[in-house]
Amino acid sequence: LIAERAGVAQGTVFLVAPTKEALLVEVFDERLRAAAKERLATLPKKGIEKQLGAFFDGMFALYAEKPALSRVLLKGILFFADPSSKAHYDAHVSALSQVLEGLFQAAEARGELAPRTDAKVAAASVVALYLTSLVTVLNGDEPSEAALGKRFRAMLAQLFRGIGAKGPR
Repeated sequence: LIAERAGVAQGTVFLVAPTKEALLVEVFDERLRAAAKERLATLPKKGIEKQLGAFFDGMFALYAEKPALSRVLLKGILFFADPSSKAHYDAHVSALSQVLEGLFQAAEARGELAPRTDAKVAAASVVALYLTSLVTVLNGDEPSEAALGKRFRAMLAQLFRGIGAKGPR
């Protein structure tokens, strides 16, 4: 059915993606990369928390557009059965993490973060918040871009405020 709708032979589809899961990852990844590129070009010049919120709003818009399809994708992302899909996903997360690390490094240079902030750990933390927001909201009855953004921004604000008691450690 996929090949038929695309107007190509079945073998052609399997050259691009060996499984339906791989095809879904491929198509969604292409859309996420385009949204990321667009968002990066229009980020605020400073304010790491605002930059992250603006960046991820674009990602959330894609997931909220087709929640049922997004749920299928997330299910596949959480437990890959296909090694090529896992490799593709790992490459996507690595590229995303590098972008976020760069944002954190620039924010530290501007004095927006505590000295010696580990940009790699900060980026990994934000990716975790992003995925947690997606899973939680898409598991709800009526997932929306607003709900995704609200949950992510609340978790992001807590990350920036910290959870430790003030004073010497």
